[in-house]
Formats: sequence, structure tokens, C-alpha cells
Amino acid sequence: MKINISELLKNEVACLKIEFNDKVKGLEETINGCNITENINFKGTLTKIKGILHLNGIIMFKYNIDCYRCLENIDSSMSINISEDILDASRVSHSDDAFTYEGYYLDMDVILMNYIMINLPMRQLCNEECKGLCPTCGQNLNEGKCRCNRDEFINVQMEV
Repeated sequence: MKINISELLKNEVACLKIEFNDKVKGLEETINGCNITENINFKGTLTKIKGILHLNGIIMFKYNIDCYRCLENIDSSMSINISEDILDASRVSHSDDAFTYEGYYLDMDVILMNYIMINLPMRQLCNEECKGLCPTCGQNLNEGKCRCNRDEFINVQMEV
């Protein structure tokens, strides 16, 4: 999503409200095992003070991921707060680690995608008590015990 910021740039101090409920470019596929299941929702403000744009807001979205221990599918949601300065690309060197805008448009997809990717869980459990899968037969131990001899498995692992 590109936002026209021309009116914001004309004034020394200005504010623009932003509401966004759509897909974000770059997040269409699975990322670290997470699938974004609905549109990304963003609400916030873009403020210009002394030539610097400052973005404040919150990203909200739903996703699903497999439990790290038992591989059951988990539906979850996340909210991420954003507070970011955005600089004019013509005044920033390439070595600076900053979000930038060029001309009269700000590409929100880049900012939202970066915040989401940094905050997505790498591992998630279906619950804190998840017992996982039996390493021998693959039985989901949350659903019941398996018939494997767990002591035998532990001894074999210790010998290796």
C-alpha cells in the first residue's frame, strides 16, 4: 500500500490518520512456518515534525502455525505496536538502517512486512503442557500414551 504524503510534506507540522485492512506485499506465502490467514489491519498516524515523518500505530493480524512439539495446527493472532521514524531517501546514505520515502509516496508494505517478520514466532506451543510426539512411533502423547517402551528408548539414546 502506497500512501500519498504530498499534503503532509507541504507543512512544517502535520498529521495524517492511516487505516489499512488488506494484504501486504511479501507476506503471501508461509514465513517460518506461519501463514497469515486474513488481511493485515493497521491503524495509526503519520506525523511530520521538522522534516521527519514519524509513524505510530498498531498492526493486527491472524495466523496459523504448527505446534513445535506435537505438530497440531494452532490458530492465533498478534498485535504489534509500531513507532518508527521515516526519512527522506535523498537525505540518507545507503549505510543508514532506516525506513525511507521517495517523492510524495510512502510504501507502507515494506514497513509492515518488516515489523511482522521480526515479530512472528519461530516456535509456538499449542499449550505449555504439550507432551509432543513419541520419538519412536509418532503417537501424539497429548491424545494418549503409546505402547513403546520409553525406558528402552532413553537407554538407547544414552549409549549413542
